[in-house]
Amino acid sequence: SPLRKAGLKSGDVVRTFNGKEILEPENFRYRMAVAGVGARAEIGYLRQGKGNTVNVKLTAPPDVPPRNETTLTGEHIFNTVKVSNLNPAVVDEMGQAFKLGLEEKGVIILTIDKRASAARVGLRPGDIVLSINGTEIKSVAELVALLNKPSEQWSLEIRRAGRIIRTSIR
Repeated sequence: SPLRKAGLKSGDVVRTFNGKEILEPENFRYRMAVAGVGARAEIGYLRQGKGNTVNVKLTAPPDVPPRNETTLTGEHIFNTVKVSNLNPAVVDEMGQAFKLGLEEKGVIILTIDKRASAARVGLRPGDIVLSINGTEIKSVAELVALLNKPSEQWSLEIRRAGRIIRTSIR
């Protein structure tokens, strides 16, 4: 990322963007979006209590890992649900609407037909699939492989707007 290239490290606290105070991650995301790709920005930050500034050129968030947008099919709870791998570009595009954290990883539900089983059990677009039957889900490929294994019960763990939700479906 441009911030890492400029020398910012994990644990640094961003305080200003082009002289404007940053109080929450959403403020920072908004300021970067308004400035736009290619703009130069001065970032003020704290590292171990000491204030610093750095100048960066803003770039588009990387689309890595690939989104692998997939509409799932089969005899399982996710039939007809469209999902995608999470990556910085997806978080940038959908973060505000679904209250995604900047470091989200895994698989996000993009769309659900209102008549689908997943909708009837309460799953929604923006939900992040964390695990199924105790197996952590890190990618669309892992989700597809797991759903292809027959199961009489599905134990799901999802994150919705920062909250963890656990449910079991027979």
